[in-house]
Amino acid sequence: MNSTFVRTRRRDLVPSRRAALLLIHRVGIEVRDLTEGEPLTVGRDTPADVCVHDPTLSRVHARFRLIGDAGIEVDDLGSTNGTWLSGRRIERATLAVGDEVMLGGVLARVRFIGSAATGAGAREESADLVAGPAMTTLLRMARQVAHGRISVLLRGETGTGKEVLARYIHDHGTARDEPMICINCGAIPKELVESTFFGHERGAFTGAHQGRPGVFESAGAGTILLDEIGELPLPAQVALLRVLEERRVCRVGSTREIAVSARVIAATHRDLQAMVEAQTFRADLYFRLSAVTLDIPPLRQRREDIEPLARQFLRASNLTHGRAIEDITPRALACLNEYPWSGNVRELHNVIERAVVLAVTDVIDVGDLPERLVQHGQAGEDEPRAMPPQAMSPQAMSPRAMESSFPRAPARGEPSSVSAGLRERVQAYEKEVIREALAATGGNRTEAARRLGMPVRTLSYKIKAFGIGEDG
Repeated sequence: MNSTFVRTRRRDLVPSRRAALLLIHRVGIEVRDLTEGEPLTVGRDTPADVCVHDPTLSRVHARFRLIGDAGIEVDDLGSTNGTWLSGRRIERATLAVGDEVMLGGVLARVRFIGSAATGAGAREESADLVAGPAMTTLLRMARQVAHGRISVLLRGETGTGKEVLARYIHDHGTARDEPMICINCGAIPKELVESTFFGHERGAFTGAHQGRPGVFESAGAGTILLDEIGELPLPAQVALLRVLEERRVCRVGSTREIAVSARVIAATHRDLQAMVEAQTFRADLYFRLSAVTLDIPPLRQRREDIEPLARQFLRASNLTHGRAIEDITPRALACLNEYPWSGNVRELHNVIERAVVLAVTDVIDVGDLPERLVQHGQAGEDEPRAMPPQAMSPQAMSPRAMESSFPRAPARGEPSSVSAGLRERVQAYEKEVIREALAATGGNRTEAARRLGMPVRTLSYKIKAFGIGEDG
């Protein structure tokens, strides 16, 4: 049950400077607060304090500790893939503000969050939320609602950064020193929803060896982000509505009511109004959650943010893959700016990461981008094309396109083994993603191919080529 949410610990720092740890991984960005005297562990699974389900992480990978003015100390906890600082594997190091370390394939960045003002026309960034003119009004409203306790509904396509905006609201509110708890409603087994939300007493059900508070208790006067709220089953919707109205919870297996005061922010990529009409989402809960609704624009409507985001992901991918790519050519930037980005910021991240891995010079050029971006630029299409968010990754390409995308010759006198090494790294990543898709769909190739954004025939070809299923 602990893996369904991550608690951000209570902070006792000077209000003007609050330390935060940014974790940038292949699914998105996590932001976690650091409190002096309270170590924070990061890993793939419990008992880590922050769980990022990335296969390059060890179960409990590294520990971070805020040590006052000296900075933030990081300790590697015997991880398999190591903790890396400036291209060097380390066991312990002290980080300053702005330093970056790699935990396997996850980038960890140190930042102090303050209230620095921005000048007219400046680009605002908070917790890696890059905000150009298209989002100025949205962030202004987010700061306004942050000071109250009203419920907020965040709507946006997959990959637009709904959790990052929720963190922005929390950090600009009066409860910024209280915890923020994030729950993926689609990841909670239906039989554990009430226990997750409200907690349980010892012996309440099989396996409940000790009492445990739910997220509404744990959040105190802080914030609860209910991500993917549209995935919540109807019985759970009824229970959630009751808590929002009465501001009281009762642990599973108990009759004692507990007062709660946490603020709720809900997020979804689904059309909740259509779900209300289809009677798959309760109308009363929808109106309770959507007191204020903030719509996050897709990346194709905020093109001024594409280049700064691309350069940010370039730096992160260099650290992840041990590369030293210095820049992106104007021709490649033009392709990025013209593409519709149906997968939004997440898709851009994966495109840049792929380019960093495959580039054979010290700059990313058009030839390092996926074929679909180049073809789109050549065709001069204006209308966005509906493509699944997963289509940006190497596994979404046809076998022929995948083969042609690899370097054909080493650059600058490098031995030919470099190209082979890059190919092996991409194929290993591709193989892992296909395995995960098959596991998530119970081996259903049709559904796995749909999730991966590729034809079933292509998926079958790759399964056979990689020997998936034959090697266990």
